[in-house]
Amino acid sequence: MRAEDTPCMKRAYLLDEKESVEVRLWSPSLTGDEYETWACEHQIIGLGDEKRRTVYGGDAVQAVYLSLINIATTLYCSEEYQKGRLRWSGASPKFDLALPVADSIQDSVSQQILDLDKRFAESLQDR
Repeated sequence: MRAEDTPCMKRAYLLDEKESVEVRLWSPSLTGDEYETWACEHQIIGLGDEKRRTVYGGDAVQAVYLSLINIATTLYCSEEYQKGRLRWSGASPKFDLALPVADSIQDSVSQQILDLDKRFAESLQDR
Protein backbone atom coordinates (compact mmCIF):
# COMPACT_ATOMS: atom_id res chain seq x y z
CA MET A 1 0.00 0.00 0.00
CA ARG A 2 1.35 3.43 -0.96
CA ALA A 3 1.55 6.19 1.68
CA GLU A 4 -0.96 8.33 -0.26
CA ASP A 5 -3.50 5.52 0.06
CA THR A 6 -3.39 5.70 3.85
CA PRO A 7 -5.23 8.53 5.62
CA CYS A 8 -3.14 10.42 8.17
CA MET A 9 -6.20 11.11 10.36
CA LYS A 10 -9.49 9.39 11.07
CA ARG A 11 -12.45 10.10 13.32
CA ALA A 12 -15.46 7.89 13.98
CA TYR A 13 -18.94 9.34 14.43
CA LEU A 14 -21.95 7.60 15.89
CA LEU A 15 -24.95 7.06 13.64
CA ASP A 16 -27.90 5.72 15.60
CA GLU A 17 -25.49 5.16 18.53
CA LYS A 18 -23.14 2.86 16.54
CA GLU A 19 -19.70 3.78 15.18
CA SER A 20 -20.68 3.68 11.56
CA VAL A 21 -19.53 6.98 10.02
CA GLU A 22 -15.82 7.56 9.56
CA VAL A 23 -14.11 10.74 8.41
CA ARG A 24 -10.73 10.26 6.73
CA LEU A 25 -8.18 12.96 5.97
CA TRP A 26 -5.01 12.54 3.93
CA SER A 27 -1.78 14.51 4.34
CA PRO A 28 -1.69 17.68 2.26
CA SER A 29 0.65 17.69 -0.73
CA LEU A 30 1.90 20.15 -3.31
CA THR A 31 0.02 19.90 -6.58
CA GLY A 32 3.02 20.81 -8.71
CA ASP A 33 1.22 23.66 -10.44
CA GLU A 34 2.80 27.04 -11.14
CA TYR A 35 1.08 28.61 -8.10
CA GLU A 36 2.49 26.09 -5.59
CA THR A 37 -1.04 25.13 -4.54
CA TRP A 38 -1.56 22.52 -1.84
CA ALA A 39 -4.20 19.78 -2.01
CA CYS A 40 -5.82 17.86 0.84
CA GLU A 41 -8.09 14.89 0.28
CA HIS A 42 -10.88 13.78 2.58
CA GLN A 43 -13.62 11.17 2.59
CA ILE A 44 -16.74 10.44 4.62
CA ILE A 45 -17.53 6.73 4.87
CA GLY A 46 -21.01 5.59 5.89
CA LEU A 47 -22.88 8.73 4.88
CA GLY A 48 -23.65 9.94 1.38
CA ASP A 49 -21.71 8.94 -1.72
CA GLU A 50 -18.38 8.17 0.06
CA LYS A 51 -16.47 9.91 -2.75
CA ARG A 52 -12.89 10.94 -1.96
CA ARG A 53 -12.76 14.74 -2.42
CA THR A 54 -9.88 17.17 -2.86
CA VAL A 55 -9.74 20.70 -1.46
CA TYR A 56 -7.04 23.22 -2.38
CA GLY A 57 -5.27 25.89 -0.35
CA GLY A 58 -2.42 28.36 -0.56
CA ASP A 59 -0.42 26.26 1.90
CA ALA A 60 -0.74 22.94 3.71
CA VAL A 61 -2.51 24.40 6.75
CA GLN A 62 -5.15 26.14 4.63
CA ALA A 63 -5.76 22.98 2.59
CA VAL A 64 -6.37 20.95 5.79
CA TYR A 65 -8.54 23.68 7.32
CA LEU A 66 -10.70 23.96 4.20
CA SER A 67 -11.07 20.17 4.09
CA LEU A 68 -12.31 20.22 7.69
CA ILE A 69 -14.78 23.01 6.83
CA ASN A 70 -16.03 20.93 3.89
CA ILE A 71 -16.44 17.85 6.12
CA ALA A 72 -18.26 19.87 8.79
CA THR A 73 -20.65 21.40 6.26
CA THR A 74 -21.47 17.98 4.84
CA LEU A 75 -22.08 16.44 8.28
CA TYR A 76 -24.00 19.34 9.86
CA CYS A 77 -26.22 19.73 6.79
CA SER A 78 -26.96 16.01 6.53
CA GLU A 79 -30.44 14.74 7.21
CA GLU A 80 -28.95 12.30 9.72
CA TYR A 81 -27.45 15.11 11.82
CA GLN A 82 -30.53 17.31 11.60
CA LYS A 83 -32.68 14.44 12.89
CA GLY A 84 -30.35 13.91 15.86
CA ARG A 85 -29.03 10.57 14.60
CA LEU A 86 -25.38 11.63 14.06
CA ARG A 87 -22.98 12.67 16.80
CA TRP A 88 -19.39 12.39 18.02
CA SER A 89 -18.91 10.40 21.23
CA GLY A 90 -16.31 12.85 22.62
CA ALA A 91 -18.51 15.92 22.25
CA SER A 92 -19.81 18.28 24.86
CA PRO A 93 -22.44 19.51 24.21
CA LYS A 94 -23.62 16.15 22.97
CA PHE A 95 -24.37 17.17 19.37
CA ASP A 96 -21.27 19.29 18.72
CA LEU A 97 -19.25 17.48 16.01
CA ALA A 98 -16.08 19.34 17.08
CA LEU A 99 -15.16 20.61 13.62
CA PRO A 100 -14.61 24.16 12.32
CA VAL A 101 -17.78 25.59 10.80
CA ALA A 102 -18.08 27.93 7.82
CA ASP A 103 -19.26 31.42 8.76
CA SER A 104 -22.21 31.07 6.39
CA ILE A 105 -23.77 28.28 8.49
CA GLN A 106 -22.39 29.14 11.97
CA ASP A 107 -25.64 30.55 13.40
CA SER A 108 -27.71 27.68 12.04
CA VAL A 109 -25.31 25.04 13.40
CA SER A 110 -25.14 26.68 16.83
CA GLN A 111 -28.95 26.66 17.05
CA GLN A 112 -29.12 23.04 15.84
CA ILE A 113 -26.67 21.96 18.54
CA LEU A 114 -28.76 23.69 21.23
CA ASP A 115 -32.04 22.28 19.89
CA LEU A 116 -30.72 18.72 19.60
CA ASP A 117 -29.18 18.82 23.08
CA LYS A 118 -32.48 20.10 24.51
CA ARG A 119 -34.46 17.33 22.77
CA PHE A 120 -31.99 14.74 24.05
CA ALA A 121 -32.27 16.02 27.64
CA GLU A 122 -36.07 15.99 27.39
CA SER A 123 -36.04 12.41 26.10
CA LEU A 124 -34.04 11.38 29.17
CA GLN A 125 -36.62 12.97 31.45
CA ASP A 126 -39.42 11.08 29.71
CA ARG A 127 -37.84 7.73 30.54
